[in-house]
Amino acid sequence: MAGVTDSRKKDEVCITEIFAGHEPAQFTVQFIQWEPEIAEKWLKDDPLLIAKAAAAAQAAEEAKEASKDIFEGFLDPKTNKFPLDELKSSFPKGVFGKKKEYYLSDEDFEATFSMKMAEYEKLKGWKQMDLKKKYGLF
Repeated sequence: MAGVTDSRKKDEVCITEIFAGHEPAQFTVQFIQWEPEIAEKWLKDDPLLIAKAAAAAQAAEEAKEASKDIFEGFLDPKTNKFPLDELKSSFPKGVFGKKKEYYLSDEDFEATFSMKMAEYEKLKGWKQMDLKKKYGLF
């Protein structure tokens, strides 16, 4: 039935947008069993609102995690530096094994990775992992 139209003309049709919870009487009168209490309940259980609230809660949790010090319980890499050879061959006591590269001095890091730490941190996780494997810090 593609291409079939009725006799209405586009310029003569009135379109009104109705927002949930603000239905005018001209709208609700079209529905014999309209119950405002039920409509209000639907608004409270609106899946879109629930999804938005869940997304906001998740974003807050992620922000909390991001601000958490990943080196908590380990040696602080800002004040504890080790030579590359020592980090490659062992796990010095107190070093966070998944982040050995942070325990290199700035000079050692740049000499090893051929980039500054800020550039390294912008890389995707898989690329960082490849570099750590390449230089024996995995």
